Amino acid sequence: MDQLSRADEDRSRLEELVAHLEFEASNLGDFVVLVTHRRQAAKRRATRREAMLARLVEDRRCLQRRLTELVELIRRSHQLLLKKTGDQTLWDELQERRKCNEGINETIGGNETKEQGKQPDSIASREERETKGEEDLLSQSLGERFSVLKKRIVQYAFRHFT
Repeated sequence: MDQLSRADEDRSRLEELVAHLEFEASNLGDFVVLVTHRRQAAKRRATRREAMLARLVEDRRCLQRRLTELVELIRRSHQLLLKKTGDQTLWDELQERRKCNEGINETIGGNETKEQGKQPDSIASREERETKGEEDLLSQSLGERFSVLKKRIVQYAFRHFT
């Protein structure tokens, strides 16, 4: 009788243990499914982020090429204006502006280091001073960004060359 009661206790203890282990196995299964879904979602987000970054880098390069073309166009038109007027003070001013434009070109070229994980001081300070409108450039299409950039270059040219 004593053996029968001990066997009964062992059986009930083992049944409780089996129920507990089944519950833990179910929880582990749910956890594995949850982790798998999270990893898949993180992978999709990383893929989208990489594609967006590649698009932004390409857009930036295109805008840099266009900016360089516009700066060169402004420089040439300003030189033609100086040749027509023949004013020496304007010529001296042009030399100063040329140095400024070289600085702009260096800044444009310096952005390449930003892509490689380095950020020049001039770019960092510029980013700290960005206005709301400049932050919105990231959300605009390439054409919209180019037209805004073109307007800014023309405004810059009028301020500094007239």
